[in-house]
Amino acid sequence: GRILFTLMYDRVDSKLNIKIQQLVNFSATEPDGATAPYIKVHNSGQNLDVELQTKIQRRSDDPVFNEVFTKSIEQQEIGNYSLKLLICDFDRYTRHIVLGEVVVQLAKVDWLTQTEENLGEMNVSLMFLPTAEKLTITIIKAQGLKVMDPQKNTTDCCVKVVLMYDGRQMKKAKTTVKPNDLNPVYNESITFDVPQYQLENVYLSVSAIHQDVESDKKALIGRLYLGTNFECDAKDQWVEMMHNPRKQIMCWHKLQS
Repeated sequence: GRILFTLMYDRVDSKLNIKIQQLVNFSATEPDGATAPYIKVHNSGQNLDVELQTKIQRRSDDPVFNEVFTKSIEQQEIGNYSLKLLICDFDRYTRHIVLGEVVVQLAKVDWLTQTEENLGEMNVSLMFLPTAEKLTITIIKAQGLKVMDPQKNTTDCCVKVVLMYDGRQMKKAKTTVKPNDLNPVYNESITFDVPQYQLENVYLSVSAIHQDVESDKKALIGRLYLGTNFECDAKDQWVEMMHNPRKQIMCWHKLQS
């Protein structure tokens, strides 16, 4: 199997961002029963020795984690650090078994300075009703969307929302298509049934999709994720929603490729 992960160093804030994405070609069923994989992230160096871990993904083939860990490291010191990713299994006897590992010497990483493509922004609100146990996301509007039809210099955009749990799609829905509009206004709400005790475990995948109104061809413009395991505004908005039931919590998010 393989592990998909990304490393990004923020030179402005002197922070190393480690994103654990997914295990690939990984089966949840072994000869002695189902596995419950998770990833241990061990970051060590002259001034830092930290071990963190992802959530356990039970009974999931090719499990998706999408968890981000951030550590402060000065730029001149980053070459003195190493990163070890341990793929572990948590079995029925509460033993932690190492299935494999990946070691990265940060001095050997080719840190490229990338110019981030501007795909646009999206304004969404979240609200949770604890009595009814309903999670509502309202797609308010988007602005500055990437041009997907160069002949018309415009985009036909709809927004697809997927409720995720343990890397699996639970429910999905989408908005109407707004043709020929780089700054579409939706004000459309999508509601999912979510037990309150699962609010910290589920998350939302929100995708802006170009759906050509003439040919019906589709292409991804960009997406964003909302939940407790994501960075900055995505996590902050979710946590604020949990702490303020029955109140709409609104935030702008940049679309990512």
